[in-house]
Amino acid sequence: MVLTHLFGLFGQVRPLDVRHLQAVLEMQGLHSGPGCATAASRQEHLSAFRHLRGVYETVRAVEHLLSPMLNGDRSNLPQSRDISTELARLLNELDLHGRIPRHFRSGTFENLARLRSRVAHFLSERQTSPDAALQSLRDGTREVLDSTVADILADIDRALSEAL
Repeated sequence: MVLTHLFGLFGQVRPLDVRHLQAVLEMQGLHSGPGCATAASRQEHLSAFRHLRGVYETVRAVEHLLSPMLNGDRSNLPQSRDISTELARLLNELDLHGRIPRHFRSGTFENLARLRSRVAHFLSERQTSPDAALQSLRDGTREVLDSTVADILADIDRALSEAL
């Protein structure tokens, strides 16, 4: 069970180290980290970690859907209705994640808002002008995605460090 959680939470994010194992053990109630003064403080930081991990997964799902369009790969474009439905669902998830701003540094929160705005704009413009929507998406979205992912990973690392 510990290994499943360890790889589920951290396997794709970065190489694993002792801090990651400590976080999993802490979440399962099997370890008390020395880095926090109180159990309540540890739990708050672990809650922030879990929240940020969910944000990371959602942003990566958005990136996965948008990548063929951002890379200009027309042969690998998902079906129009399928991508619109899935992006709308992920946009709702990003909106929900954005309702807990205390877990983010301000730059991360701003990047997440920019990403949500770009996806919403793409979805609305795609209905009337698909080519213009695609061009608008390609103009700067990759940079916003990369910056958002980097910021979220830094926030995850911060929350993990503070929890342990």
